[in-house]
Amino acid sequence: SDVAPISAALAGAYLMMTRLLPQEDPRVAGAHFNLGETQFELGKYEEATAEYHWIVEHWNKNWKLSKPEVLRK
Repeated sequence: SDVAPISAALAGAYLMMTRLLPQEDPRVAGAHFNLGETQFELGKYEEATAEYHWIVEHWNKNWKLSKPEVLRK
């Protein structure tokens, strides 16, 4: 698709965020979520699912994400 190159670049940026920031940093959860969404858009469903699982496994009630929304993924 026309957005595949952009999505791939975004996935790379989100992946770097997940690797560079400490796990406790609240931005990491958002990066994992966005990486999951981008991987899904690229048709990489197993990789997307792994990102959503990471969020659930490391859940912090202070995150701005909605746990029910993540669980629906």
